[in-house]
Amino acid sequence: MFPASFGGRRTNNGIYCEKHNNAFGRHVSALLSGVDIVNALIGVVPDRKDEVRPAPATSADGEQFLVAGGKVTLAPPPSLDQRPELLGKQLQIGFANEAQARKWIAEQERAGYKVATGAFSAPQTKIFGEALHARRCLGDEDFMRGLLYLALTFVAHTDPELARSEGLTEVRTIVEKDGAVEGRALWEPPSTLTQISANPFAHGHTVVTGPDASCKRLVALISLYGAIHFGIDLGDLAEGNVPERVTTHIDPLAPRPPQDVQVTRERVALTLSTLKESTAYLSQLRAGEVDPLSDVLHDASVRELLEASRATLKELQKISSLPVDEQISKVLALLSVHDQRIFNWMRTGFLGYSESEPKIPEAVRFALQTFVSLDNSAPKGLTQESESALEVARALLTDQIIAALKQGILDEKKLASLIGGGDGLGIVLHFFVQLILNQRPR
Repeated sequence: MFPASFGGRRTNNGIYCEKHNNAFGRHVSALLSGVDIVNALIGVVPDRKDEVRPAPATSADGEQFLVAGGKVTLAPPPSLDQRPELLGKQLQIGFANEAQARKWIAEQERAGYKVATGAFSAPQTKIFGEALHARRCLGDEDFMRGLLYLALTFVAHTDPELARSEGLTEVRTIVEKDGAVEGRALWEPPSTLTQISANPFAHGHTVVTGPDASCKRLVALISLYGAIHFGIDLGDLAEGNVPERVTTHIDPLAPRPPQDVQVTRERVALTLSTLKESTAYLSQLRAGEVDPLSDVLHDASVRELLEASRATLKELQKISSLPVDEQISKVLALLSVHDQRIFNWMRTGFLGYSESEPKIPEAVRFALQTFVSLDNSAPKGLTQESESALEVARALLTDQIIAALKQGILDEKKLASLIGGGDGLGIVLHFFVQLILNQRPR
């Protein structure tokens, strides 16, 4: 019912013939291309898949990566069909792992290229000093046409005769023949959702179909992640044929039915915003005055941190009976998995503190910036000073973790605060500020 790539768990066999069902996949692709990075970050597992589908992102130097939750891996290189200038040359190509490399090689050989390989080098870990970019376009013609297709599909599911009615001929033609959407799909401000029941699912999608206030038009409201909303004008209603308003809430994070949807039917109208109201809200979006996905992405980040803390805590609880020197070694190894996370808040915190405190001596300000400086030519992407600072931060967190284990007070919330930059940043920043001050000539 809802696109499987968005976490939909239901199918509607028979709504479309096989030919049209396959062809209409282009509309789902258009929708997914706009929000694939959101799906990847909140952890949507597509139907019939076992893991989150990674979304592409780009580093500041133009390198391509794949993002899934809190995991970032190197994207496979383009095929040789796309890079003919590489043919016949000997070069070194980076891959996320050996399995990805062998898969890429096999794909090139199936395409008719012969790829001679040497030995695989030892894996390297790179620390990102700047955020990856994953810009997407929401609301273009293809995306809006995909919304029309989605709304029409829900009507076909709840009322097949209505979906085939003469009043919906134009929208069916737009969907089938890629016609111009024009004003049939518009952005809706959040206030439009106040007339319907609240979505019970975290980051849930909602599709509402029903008559407008005049009972002469069939309209729909589509809300993605409970954050971005669209009003859809589907067409004319036959006189005397006033359908129910059907509200379907979908859980994109549900592993399976039947707890994945909630459907209500009511004999009430669905009121969308006017063109003027929609245009005003769109202007706010374009100007950056509102950021509808910020809460969704923040919640996803918090959830990912807690999940990572929970997994790390399980391993930490196994070492409490070991000698202290072995505990230290084990904790340092476990924390190294979180190096990127730790460096993220170190860099943000150190730079933020050095820039926001006007009374800091210039030498202290310079030293703090040096401890989180970058070197893209280095294997890890960090200067020697930054690598050393990261090691010190890891050691400081290790002391705190072992002490908390000994006291029996280490839980996933406290661990998340240490490795996620709450208490951890305070401890590490205080140490480095005191270190710098004590080394200054008096």
